[in-house]
Amino acid sequence: MSVSDPRIATDVVAYIERMGFSTRLLDDQTIEVAPRDVVSVEQARLELDLYLALWRTLEERHDVSLLA
Repeated sequence: MSVSDPRIATDVVAYIERMGFSTRLLDDQTIEVAPRDVVSVEQARLELDLYLALWRTLEERHDVSLLA
């Protein structure tokens, strides 16, 4: 995923990890995300989309988007 502002990357990582995903910062604006539990790719994507929609609602001034 990609963050609009590098200053929020660590906040996004902490949030996504609390939601049950593993993360790895690839650079200051790119985060690799993987589900911790064995779930289908479709299920993981649905959950991640939901959590990111919530993030966007709570943090309107910063955007987070999925790259693939």
